Amino acid sequence: MGLREVARERLVAEMVESSVKDLPDNEWTLLVVDETTTKVLSSVCSVSHLVEKRVSLVENIQKKRQPLPNMTVIYFISPTQGSVSRLLADFQAKNPLYKRACVFFSSQLPKQELERIKQSPTLLSRLGALKELNLEFLAIDSRGFTTAGAREETLKDVFGEDANSSGSYEREMDLIVRRLASVFASLKEMPAIRFRMGKPPQEGDPVGASERQLISQRIAVALHAELTDMRQKMAADDSFPNTETCDLVIVDRGMDPVAPFMHEWTYECMCFDLLDDVIENNIFKYTIDTNKGSEEEREVVLGEQDPIWVELRHKHIAEASLLLNDKMNYFKSANKLAKHKANQGNQDDIDTGDLKQMVESLPQYREQLKRLSLHVHIATKLNTLAKQMGLHEIGKLEQDLVYGNATSKEGIKLLGAR
Repeated sequence: MGLREVARERLVAEMVESSVKDLPDNEWTLLVVDETTTKVLSSVCSVSHLVEKRVSLVENIQKKRQPLPNMTVIYFISPTQGSVSRLLADFQAKNPLYKRACVFFSSQLPKQELERIKQSPTLLSRLGALKELNLEFLAIDSRGFTTAGAREETLKDVFGEDANSSGSYEREMDLIVRRLASVFASLKEMPAIRFRMGKPPQEGDPVGASERQLISQRIAVALHAELTDMRQKMAADDSFPNTETCDLVIVDRGMDPVAPFMHEWTYECMCFDLLDDVIENNIFKYTIDTNKGSEEEREVVLGEQDPIWVELRHKHIAEASLLLNDKMNYFKSANKLAKHKANQGNQDDIDTGDLKQMVESLPQYREQLKRLSLHVHIATKLNTLAKQMGLHEIGKLEQDLVYGNATSKEGIKLLGAR
């Protein structure tokens, strides 16, 4: 089971199903989230996943909501002062919004916030559950996740010159640790943590150098403490291992400072690098020619539901193009119409128009051929853009610079020619 599926299963089983199990079969519930948990939820669940479990509506805790005094509500919120304040406001003594509340926090609840909840008799009398779900990472795909979300300030907060005097440095480090801990809580793994030791501070170091050197170490120490505390809290249900079950290696960009300065040539990276004007939130927008001779705009999600995308995404563009050509040859041999077209024109390749006819003539191959046609279109566009932008020459120069086979003179010469 992939990471995204693990997170989805936890949300469904530990949060939603546990909240609705005592409700009548015909009674639905609603889910209230905040800014942080909205991102967590949307990274692993679709609306259909929630509707299947009798969640009729998802609402933002920061917005004004319609009172539903006869309904049970599920709160999935981060344990911040702001979100807890909104929770308490929903259950004011005079006009509580809901009949019953099942509250789940995305990470560990600070003691001061727990005390505030204890001081609300209206909420306590209507509380169906209060639990630290420990699920705050953002799943990118079945194997990848991020702790930062879309925050552009993260690198600046952690690696900036004023990191040693910035409160945002400590907040960001705490966030990273909490969300890493939630990954291991979801996987039910206790890691042996290994990290790259930073150099001792020296006189003359740049401002903020000591903080940057100690990032891996600080995360390792804080994460170990967080996981130890989490294991103690979860000891009763025996859901967290007592011994180390895996390895976690923590490094920073200092291990490989060259990579950010080189173009990536894998299929997925090139898509998001060169096609950023037509890809938004993993949705690729493109146009096709219709039977009527007009153009039609289409959208498709580039994700793990597409087996061709999964197969190609981490391959070098040259390897991906060859693989697409092999798939095309397979369909040529399997499809009589494609054979006829290829023999008629004596061509090695089939264009998009031919693919369209193949799709229409063979329903059993329709979905596969649609996807194949899409990726042929994308790969062709990537190769065309790479040629137009001279990326092959730039890529070769980048490699020569990294390996010491070229100097800045060659770089200036190439840039001056463009």
